[in-house]
Amino acid sequence: MFNEDALKTIVHHLIDGIVVIDSKGIILNVNPAMYSLFGYSPQEMMGNNIRMLMPEPYHSQHDNYIHNYHRTGERHVIGSGREVVAKRKDGSLFPIFLNVNDLMLDGVKVFAGVIHDISGRKLAETAFRETDNKLKAILDTAVEGMIIMDQRGRVELVNPAALRLFGYAEKEVVGKNIKVLMPEPDHSQHDGHLKRYKETGNKHIIGKGREVNGRRKDGSVFPFSLSVSELELRDRTMYVGMIHDLTAVKQAQQELEDANVSLEKKVEERTLELERINTDLMTLNELLGSEIQRRKEAEDNALAALEKEKQLNEMKSRFVSMASHEFRTPLSGILTSVSLLARYTAPEQSEKREKHIATIKSSVHNLTGILNDFLSLDKLEEGKVSVRLEEFPLRPMMEEFRSEIINTCKYGQSIVFEDDGNVDVVIADRHLLKNVMINLVSNALKYSREGQEVKVSLSLKSQNFIIEVKDQGIGIPESDQKHMFERLFRASNVLNIQGTGLGLNIVKKYVDLHNGTISFSSSESKGSTFTVKIPQ
Repeated sequence: MFNEDALKTIVHHLIDGIVVIDSKGIILNVNPAMYSLFGYSPQEMMGNNIRMLMPEPYHSQHDNYIHNYHRTGERHVIGSGREVVAKRKDGSLFPIFLNVNDLMLDGVKVFAGVIHDISGRKLAETAFRETDNKLKAILDTAVEGMIIMDQRGRVELVNPAALRLFGYAEKEVVGKNIKVLMPEPDHSQHDGHLKRYKETGNKHIIGKGREVNGRRKDGSVFPFSLSVSELELRDRTMYVGMIHDLTAVKQAQQELEDANVSLEKKVEERTLELERINTDLMTLNELLGSEIQRRKEAEDNALAALEKEKQLNEMKSRFVSMASHEFRTPLSGILTSVSLLARYTAPEQSEKREKHIATIKSSVHNLTGILNDFLSLDKLEEGKVSVRLEEFPLRPMMEEFRSEIINTCKYGQSIVFEDDGNVDVVIADRHLLKNVMINLVSNALKYSREGQEVKVSLSLKSQNFIIEVKDQGIGIPESDQKHMFERLFRASNVLNIQGTGLGLNIVKKYVDLHNGTISFSSSESKGSTFTVKIPQ
């Protein structure tokens, strides 16, 4: 047994505070831990009421607690432990665990309290709750499905995204075997896979990613990408599955395959249609010539309409000249290549056949572009083009744009892409915006020589998405610059370069539909810079 001195030494070195009070609540004795816990000196504590260490409402109510105990014997806190709040000398509050017992010393009843500071524990509990809440928020808001199961394949946790994918309520899945979400044959084989893995360690899907099928509550089956990870906890092993729905991807793949088949058929149809269009255009050329002559004869009698008629005639002349040239040249190439193909029938002449087939494909591509310009302009004139604004990430569209436009480069040409790092998402019509960029960059490449560089800069300034396309090409004569956005207008220095004179007119209309602006600066033989601003 310890003697009295030994016990005093133990009490003196305890990290928990010990306080002894009399029946009126006056502090009789405290150990040194009390001074560091509450910040008082021994002289400040000894002889004062214990309520000096209590915040409201305990401070005001404590004397009544003692009085009621003496009168009724009812124990409010005596003989038990509980968490309460204490007050330091500086007024700050902190949580403690308090044990109070009554005892007799030298025939006098006193009360001894043991005080344990639980501030650290409370901080840890708060941190744990915050971490738990953050994890739950992440799971609840994740767009990917996540399912956690135990070693027997029973679902222990499923997030809302997974529940939406499979059409179940949480209570319908948690506790059930994961195979309820699987169609055959996976449904029947799953338990066997799990058992073999536990026996042999041979991983069928764990640690890997693969495409599988899932079964919804209504019985429908859908494809998704599944990756399963093994989670080793202190007392057990869990399996975490991440689920990404591939329904839209698979549907897009099928639509792409169908579109390719349809496109091949349309190319054949367009070739025949273009021959008919060429004949119609020649007839139209003759009719327009007659109309122009008739209007010129009327100029003397319609002086007020002279300028309007003059502009109309110039526009029609440009259209006839452009259409006749732009359709005749590729059609002549197609007819010549088709005629020559009939001569190259021997196997060793396959290279010549491929060359003429490439010529036909290129000519058809050019004619398709011309027709698309006509169709786009027609839709714009009739008000059939509307803007479908959406917020979308810029990078995927730029990758798609880059892969398409790079094939139009001449020998040695390069396209340099720059951005200021501020453009992650854009609010615009994705289709129209892509067409604007394709038209501007295609023009820059077309009117630049081989080996020259085209720079495409993207930035976000003053709530505007800005596209700047800069080339080192032939430039635009100053006298032509005021007409560059007019329909069918072509600069005087590009008449020997293929084009319709519709591209910039269409681009400006697309930009106007976005309430944006387009401008340019150019010097002949030095290059041009086109700038588009789309409000965000």
